[in-house]
Amino acid sequence: MSNNPDVFVKSNAEGIERVKNESYAFLMESTSIEYTVQRECNLTQIGGLLDNKGYGIGLPEGSPYRERFSEIILDLQEKGIVCVTQTFDSIDSFCLDSKIV
Repeated sequence: MSNNPDVFVKSNAEGIERVKNESYAFLMESTSIEYTVQRECNLTQIGGLLDNKGYGIGLPEGSPYRERFSEIILDLQEKGIVCVTQTFDSIDSFCLDSKIV
């Protein structure tokens, strides 16, 4: 691929435009592609996640909130709520039949 630099794009917007106008596949960060597919009804996400990343919350050293934050985050993970907050509410979706194949 490095021998063919025109396969690369400089932004998500450029990648999306190439997908819409050419025979082009584009890899994109999962949250961004989910957001885009819900708003651009002619686009489809193929497959699922390539990997799964976690997020962290930074607190000052010695913060009295550290233990409570950890407990709440663990509780939300165990209940499956953390995953729900990573998706977009269907009310915000412009494409009622958007799907992942």
